[in-house]
Amino acid sequence: TDLAGREGFTLLLENEKGIVTDTLARCKAVVEAIDSPHLRFLWDSANFVQVGESQVVERGWPMLGAFIGYVHIKDAVLSDGHVVPAGEGDGQIPLLLSHLKERGYQGVLALEPHLKIAGHSTGFSGADGMRVAAAALRKVMTEVGCVELSEL
Repeated sequence: TDLAGREGFTLLLENEKGIVTDTLARCKAVVEAIDSPHLRFLWDSANFVQVGESQVVERGWPMLGAFIGYVHIKDAVLSDGHVVPAGEGDGQIPLLLSHLKERGYQGVLALEPHLKIAGHSTGFSGADGMRVAAAALRKVMTEVGCVELSEL
């Protein structure tokens, strides 16, 4: 992280299935152990849900909210882990966006829908899937009072 800082970069650490940063507790442990302003957390609610974490934002925001520097927007269902559009699963996307808004987050919300084919580290949604994902995100954003930068 020192090199990243000297070069003007920020490193992002994502929670991901099958690696050391898969659960809320492990993500917190790694981010706190590194303890660098040049390391931010890349939050992905669906990935937490897919490893069996419930109430991910309720439980995870106090642990990781201050470290979030980038957000992947996709949602998943806890019972079987399948990916669904934002706000339709157990990833608490509306609550996440509410917390981000309250914190004054102005970073990226990256659509990562994985609605058609989604294996480990892969995903394809096609144009139709991306339209569904974008509409779902816009719906949640409207519900919590967020606006797109293009609307400012």
